[in-house]
Amino acid sequence: MYRAKERGRDNFQLFSPAMSEKALERRALEESLRRALEREEMTLHYQPCLELATGASWHGGSPAMAAAELGLLEPKDFIALADFTGVMLSVGPWVLETACRQAREWQRRGSRGSA
Repeated sequence: MYRAKERGRDNFQLFSPAMSEKALERRALEESLRRALEREEMTLHYQPCLELATGASWHGGSPAMAAAELGLLEPKDFIALADFTGVMLSVGPWVLETACRQAREWQRRGSRGSA
């Protein structure tokens, strides 16, 4: 089903062993993501941003998943799956809460331009 969706509308795909392997990988990643959320193994990484015209600076954040069995995963490696499986409903609020908590801490320290 996933492969047919990836290829666009109005088509079908025959089953292959590679499809089974890919499905197992997706399932394992989904389970790891759910466990990482439950165990609070998610981390939020920030990238400093600078607007050259004005000199304004801020921090942009993106979630990264750290799970013992998978190591550190970039958003491109799990965001689409999290969205498709509904896990994003838990990741989104966590990212917002974590970023706001960090912004408050930066403000408390007097850091300029933090988001």
